[in-house]
Amino acid sequence: MPSKNIGCGFDAVVLRCDILSGLQPEPGGPCELDWTGIVLEAEGPASPQCAGDTIYEAFAPVLAYGETWSREGITCDSTRSGLDCRSVEGHGFKLARAAWLVF
Repeated sequence: MPSKNIGCGFDAVVLRCDILSGLQPEPGGPCELDWTGIVLEAEGPASPQCAGDTIYEAFAPVLAYGETWSREGITCDSTRSGLDCRSVEGHGFKLARAAWLVF
């Protein structure tokens, strides 16, 4: 994302997007490390990610506002209000500095 606050990585059929400012508000479940972002698989719902690392890479390619990225049944749209990602099954998430949502 152009704001350089969200970074994503895709491996096989799993998309992980981390947000440097952290998930706001924090998820209600337990996490001994940090709420780094959200994970979405090609099948199944998205979920908050508790991890001790980050997928974020400062020099990764940037998905400009208005652009779309798509791989293996997952599509993401970069907008000025955040990142919207969804699977062909209809599961997905919205990720932004002020709020996040999984569906």
